[in-house]
Amino acid sequence: MKLLIALALAAAPSALAMAPYVPSELNGCDEPCADVVTIDSPSFPTIESGTCYVFDGMFPSGGIGVPDGVNCVKITVPSDSGLTRRAQVFGDNAEIVNAGKVISIFARLPLDGTKITNTGTMSDGNPVQIAARPLRPSASEGPRRRLPRAQVFSPSGAEITVSEPGKAQIFANGGTDIIFKCYGADATATPSTPALCP
Repeated sequence: MKLLIALALAAAPSALAMAPYVPSELNGCDEPCADVVTIDSPSFPTIESGTCYVFDGMFPSGGIGVPDGVNCVKITVPSDSGLTRRAQVFGDNAEIVNAGKVISIFARLPLDGTKITNTGTMSDGNPVQIAARPLRPSASEGPRRRLPRAQVFSPSGAEITVSEPGKAQIFANGGTDIIFKCYGADATATPSTPALCP
């Protein structure tokens, strides 16, 4: 009898083997996040390399940025969350995923490894502005630094995807066309004509 029980146990798959594999959250470098931080208050944390940040709620007066030198960050805005200001990228290999309500996504050139995925809109339903530009000296120097508004973009090293039900307007006023994915198809924004998706 003991032999039969032992054989049955050996033949049965273990609970561990049957458990589904759940991949860990990946950061902007497609590596496991150093930490996953939930942002649920207006006091935004210091953005750190390799960390993933997930918004929880609507933030009427805040924007978030990935500073220069801070890399492999991922920022996610779920469908029930939003920012009334822009999300900004200055570090390399950053990823921004917006399924919620964001006014604009702004990135500084060059966009080394930057990934932007948008399935959201502005809070009023209008398209999210996806844009980037080199910083002007007048905008980037001095104690009262003011970043330029979202007006231009470049394809260098960037992967941009807009999917249903998202809306976005892509700006390419930096002198180079941008090819991006709009609802699964290639679309192009030119320096003279921003592209609206869809």
